[in-house]
Parts: sequence; C-alpha cells; structure tokens
Amino acid sequence: MLSKWNENFLSQDMSSYHAKYEEANKQVFFLKGKAQATLVAEMQLFAVFPVEVEQIPLYLTEITAYQQEEQKMEAAEAELSYDWKQILKEHLTNEELQSYKVQIQNQRKNIVRFAGLLQQMSLIHISEPTRQAEISHPVFCLAQKNSKTLNS
Repeated sequence: MLSKWNENFLSQDMSSYHAKYEEANKQVFFLKGKAQATLVAEMQLFAVFPVEVEQIPLYLTEITAYQQEEQKMEAAEAELSYDWKQILKEHLTNEELQSYKVQIQNQRKNIVRFAGLLQQMSLIHISEPTRQAEISHPVFCLAQKNSKTLNS
C-alpha cells in the first residue's frame, strides 16, 4: 500500500491530515460531504489509486506507523560505525547481507583452523645471511613441533 503513495507525501506530517479528517467528520451532513471530498481530493494528488473516504483513517495510521519505523531506522543507522555503514551500503538486500554473513563465518573458520595449525608448528632458523650483497636475509621455515613439545 505504501508504495502507491508519493514519496513526498510519506514524509509529510500526518497530524494535519488527521485533524482535517476529524474536522470534516464534525460537520453537518452537507458540509461533512464537502469537507471529506476536499480532503480526498487533496490526498488523491499523492496517490496512484482511488482514495476512499472510509479508508482515510487506515491510510493515515499506516503512513504514521511507517514514518515512526523510518525514524527508528534512521536513529539506529546514525549509531552505526563507519564500517557497518559501508557494509550496508554494499549489501542492500537481506539476501546479500546473509550471503556476506556466511562468507565471514567461513573466513573465521579458516582463520581458527589455520591458527590451530600454526600452534603445532615452530619457527626454525636455517641459515644466516651468507652473501656479501647489500640485501641479504636469514632463512627461516616452519616445522611441526616434536611430540614432546606438543604433549607438554
């Protein structure tokens, strides 16, 4: 239903429309119909469907609830860190966010597994720099720790 309203209308304060509707309903029979027709015509400018007088309270309630939800979302988004804002900018749909979550979970599993393998390894110094060149590096390698070291 909300997608059938003009975006500018959805951002307007609905209290004035609530007041106009209440005022129209207080009128006597002939004036009531005229006031309601005026309100319908005004709201029709923002809708892509026929606005019905009987549905105006429902329209206004839905739009007000939408606006409150938007305000909550904006407040929550304002509290997000820059990194989270970037993630949300890159992953616009819930499906994209779920896919990103799965990727991160898989990366964490790989890191934990790799960290476990590293704990079983030790750094061994193989040789000192031997060349007389300006750039010369010692050589190191990773080797699996012996069983005595692993058990202690």
